Amino acid sequence: MYFLFKPGSPKLFSPSLVTLRRADAIDPSMKSAFKSFSLQAMEKHFLGECEKFVMAFFQPTYDQGIFGLVNNLGSLIVRTVFQPFEQAVFTAFSMSDTGSSSPGGGTNIAKQKQADLLTLIMKIVVIFGAFCVTFGSSYSYTLLYVS
Repeated sequence: MYFLFKPGSPKLFSPSLVTLRRADAIDPSMKSAFKSFSLQAMEKHFLGECEKFVMAFFQPTYDQGIFGLVNNLGSLIVRTVFQPFEQAVFTAFSMSDTGSSSPGGGTNIAKQKQADLLTLIMKIVVIFGAFCVTFGSSYSYTLLYVS
């Protein structure tokens, strides 16, 4: 903070840098997108943090500790398992999108390839989810005991 307001130094901080003087010059569609994304971000934050407030008001500290432990361990496992899958899907869609700029109707072929890829990925995810729902509750204790 000292260097921002140091006498004799060049003006590193100015109120004109943080104020929006030309708000009318912004495209209305961009304003609409900004409002939409801002509301979605606030909603996501509220929904993500609300469970902690509910736990703090209505549950004893022991239950809060158990919830925190299970929540953090569960999210760690899911992130570890699904991150390679997410990266592979991102790479596959990026690679299939590069051929869409070819002339002569190549966009329809590329879109059809992406639709086929999305269908395949959705089938795999549904099968994996059904497998977890079917066998997850039966073998969860065994999995925790082994690890």
